[in-house]
Amino acid sequence: MPCGGEPVRSCGAGNRIAIYVDTSFGNPTSYTSSSVVATPTVPPIAGWVSSVGDYQNPNCYPDSTTSRVLRADTFTDAAMTVETCVAFAKQGLWRYAGVEYGV
Repeated sequence: MPCGGEPVRSCGAGNRIAIYVDTSFGNPTSYTSSSVVATPTVPPIAGWVSSVGDYQNPNCYPDSTTSRVLRADTFTDAAMTVETCVAFAKQGLWRYAGVEYGV
């Protein structure tokens, strides 16, 4: 799904979230933790940003409004970009940043 702030890039999709991992926390052997509880469903697709600073290696995870993959802070922005999302995660000292729905 196109990012609201940069339509040529992808920001997840309906019921899918693209999650980036801050590699400065160390390289996880699994993306499953108390913050992320899911298994990737498909590899990144064309248009996805491969990294923003230390946030790298995006994977697509199933997500829903009743069972969120990322269970901490969230925000929405009609002009969302991956960079905006990563800046929010970095400010909150979060290991994971996730974008979905695009607009």
